[in-house]
Order: sequence, then structure tokens, then C-alpha cells
Amino acid sequence: MGRRVRRPDVLTRGGEPWTGEIAFDVRSDRGTFIGRLELVIERNQVAVGYSGRRLAQFRREDLGRWLAEPERECRAGDIRFVMRRRTLSIALDASSPFPVPAQVAAKLRAAI
Repeated sequence: MGRRVRRPDVLTRGGEPWTGEIAFDVRSDRGTFIGRLELVIERNQVAVGYSGRRLAQFRREDLGRWLAEPERECRAGDIRFVMRRRTLSIALDASSPFPVPAQVAAKLRAAI
């Protein structure tokens, strides 16, 4: 049996930060399905996977600081988080950034 995943807007018992996975479908500007992106939030890091392949790891504290005050981009491995037209976006490898759905961006911010 897998671990129990809690909502990212609450802390675990003892005040520990939330851990778990937030996943969403990546789509082109035309809505075509490209793949599934997984954000695995651990105690000290956030791992980003794409279609089952781990692409990058961010220090949780650094990503949280960037999300609070985004400047330029936040990069690790093959992943870049950027703001495009006030929308959190993510770029895989050398691709153009894809928008992160608003509800996923809100969950990510609340979790970190």
C-alpha cells in the first residue's frame, strides 16, 4: 500500500511540510496532449519527472523563494520554471515553456 498523500494546503502532524505528488498533463498551445508532468514534493526537494523519467531536482527552499518572487527563471537539470504573461510556465529541455494550469500552480505554491 502506498503512502497517504495529504492536501497541500495543510501541514502534516507535528508541523512538518506537506509531501506528495502533483501531476498534470502538458498540452501544446493548440491543446494537443504532449505528456504527463509529475512534481514530487519531498521534505527538502522537489523532483520533476516527465512521462516517468526524472528530469531535475530543485531545492524546495529555492523553488519556494522563486515562486514567491519570480525573476527571470529557476533552472535545474533539464527543467526551467519561468513566468510568461503572469502565468507560471515550465520548459522541458530546450522546448518553449508550457503553461502550468492555474490550479496546479496554486497547489504548488501552497505546498512549498
